[in-house]
Amino acid sequence: MSKQRRQQTILGLIRAKRISTQQELMDELARAGHTVNQSSVSRDLEALGIVKAHGHYVQQPREASSGLTIQALEAASGGLLVLRCETGQALAIAYQLDRAGLPGVVGTVAGLDTVFIAIREAREAAAVQARIRALFDQEVLS
Repeated sequence: MSKQRRQQTILGLIRAKRISTQQELMDELARAGHTVNQSSVSRDLEALGIVKAHGHYVQQPREASSGLTIQALEAASGGLLVLRCETGQALAIAYQLDRAGLPGVVGTVAGLDTVFIAIREAREAAAVQARIRALFDQEVLS
């Protein structure tokens, strides 16, 4: 798998759970299908701006917000999430989600103020929702 895909997986992992050591991260990456050594993980953490804070890895805060506002995010039937946003922002949000390569997300379809998010398995819905909230650095308004 590519370095970019591995780094996106790392971002998704540290947003979804508290990871305290590089060994824990390597184990999680292995479960996600990435075989890496410690020096690769160390370089990835540095390249992604990930630091240790309060005993676990976090991404350093971004300097500027994306300006995108999620109004609601909820599970629909099966492996589908429905995201509601400000009018005109759905395409930008779907693009961000697609670029992020979040674990569990298969793809997105955007309208004007709604994004449908296909997830691999319905049981992953809560974890994917948490990753999406973290990606946009915000709590969902409703």
